[in-house]
Amino acid sequence: MVRDVLTSNPALTRAELPQPPRFIPHAELRRAGAVHKLFRRSIDPPREGRLTHPEELVLFKRMQYCGYRMSRMWDDLERLSTPERKRYLRWYKQYFEIRDRLINANMGLVFDLLSKNRFTNVEYDEIRSEGLMALLRAVDTYDPWSGFRFSTYACNAILRAFSRSALMESKRYHLRAASYEPHMEPDQSDDLRHDEQLDYLAERVTSALKDDLAELNDTERFVLQERFPLHEQAKRATLKMVGEKMHISKERVRQIQESALNKLRRVLIDDEAELL
Repeated sequence: MVRDVLTSNPALTRAELPQPPRFIPHAELRRAGAVHKLFRRSIDPPREGRLTHPEELVLFKRMQYCGYRMSRMWDDLERLSTPERKRYLRWYKQYFEIRDRLINANMGLVFDLLSKNRFTNVEYDEIRSEGLMALLRAVDTYDPWSGFRFSTYACNAILRAFSRSALMESKRYHLRAASYEPHMEPDQSDDLRHDEQLDYLAERVTSALKDDLAELNDTERFVLQERFPLHEQAKRATLKMVGEKMHISKERVRQIQESALNKLRRVLIDDEAELL
């Protein structure tokens, strides 16, 4: 596309130039010599295959720098000469080449997570598509200065996409059941729907705990495990019992429990909000 624009119209009017993609503002991008530091050949990552964490950070920062340069040039586009507008297109081309490299290097995350999770009510192609779309969004929104690995960020996004897809399919199932089972009594239908919703909610909470989507600390996780055991045979501990195990007051246990539940609620609410 970039080559077509260059050859079809050397004048390169604003209307024919692509808008700059979003980037994450950071002081490192504005420092003197940033372009030389980020694009020096001594730190060039491989052009294909998996990436190490440092190699990945280099590419993500380069991608953000391309977006930063394009944004600055876009603001002054009317005053730019034709060679400078061609340079703008080269930044655009480089941005998407880096983006494609990052997507290809992390494509395996989607298939690894698919193999480890079973979603029997959703077709494989559909849930795979949801996972790949989540990966694309993760590459576009990941902050390389956040301090955590892209794989952690992407896996959380992909798993949440899987859960949303399963939830939507569950809702469609309920609609079909209501349409094709007119003989079912209203109270029976409501009870079935209520039971299935509880089961799905429990599954989402379990998944959030297993994948640490709520980012609970060890204390919060211990309190929830004692207060709300996942196994039916396990006995639920009282606030006082948990406090005695931890050598703290039951009021402090209640506060820790409320903090942990609020974190879980935010995860579940975020999932619902993204479905709307």
